[in-house]
Amino acid sequence: SSVLNEISLLESDYVPSLYFRLFLDQANPRGTLLANALAQAGRQIDSDHELAKLLRRAADRAIGDSTAQNAYFDAASSIGSDFELRQVLGAATHETLPATGVAPALRTATSIGSDFELASLLVDIGEKHMLNGTVRTAFFEALSSVESDFEHRRVLASLTKRVSDPATLDAMLASASRIESDFECAQFLIGIARPEVIEGTRNRFFETAKTIGSDHEQRRVLTAVVELPNLSSETLRALLRASTSIGSDYELASVLTRVAERHTLQGPLRNAY
Repeated sequence: SSVLNEISLLESDYVPSLYFRLFLDQANPRGTLLANALAQAGRQIDSDHELAKLLRRAADRAIGDSTAQNAYFDAASSIGSDFELRQVLGAATHETLPATGVAPALRTATSIGSDFELASLLVDIGEKHMLNGTVRTAFFEALSSVESDFEHRRVLASLTKRVSDPATLDAMLASASRIESDFECAQFLIGIARPEVIEGTRNRFFETAKTIGSDHEQRRVLTAVVELPNLSSETLRALLRASTSIGSDYELASVLTRVAERHTLQGPLRNAY
């Protein structure tokens, strides 16, 4: 603590940040001492670059330390640069670090103003960590602050190949329903349209499809589903119910024609058709 007192007397940003890094490397502080050092650094270092460099260096020991973790993210939240904050949170959510740091990092990430930087962080986290429980909740809350429809869809699309659990798929579809661009929403739904996804999230998938205002884009989504093999009659009936929201006779007829060409219509399915 006496070393930290001496550092507090230093001026500028570079020299204190240098001493903080030396303190971390040589004293190897843990627990309360590490938390105090990080808190002081967050208060004392005004330079986003210097503070970010220090926090990236401290990430390995701080994220695994229950006492120091809050101080780490409090210090990170004082960084004004979206780029530097994304770098710090990326270091805190590296795949070799404890998953306990992911949800706090995501909550801190909501202060990133750049859609590109926030989306890039979310893509990175989605590739390295399972989206379970509190992590899932924090992830989609952070995603809801991305205003760009393109970036929003980019994050969701990055999850499509590795996510299979129903709860996360449901959260992805609920998130997609908030995409205002009909094209971007349709692109995501077409990209996620696999038999196991459609069968497992049938109601949510078609409810999301119905939020698309463009008849052309909605037809593209429903036709992509029609082309899938081994669809249950329940899914085809749900698809036909969803198709009634298409206002264009041409687009609706295109869906119905393809249904008749690809699937056998009998019983309740024929009545729905």
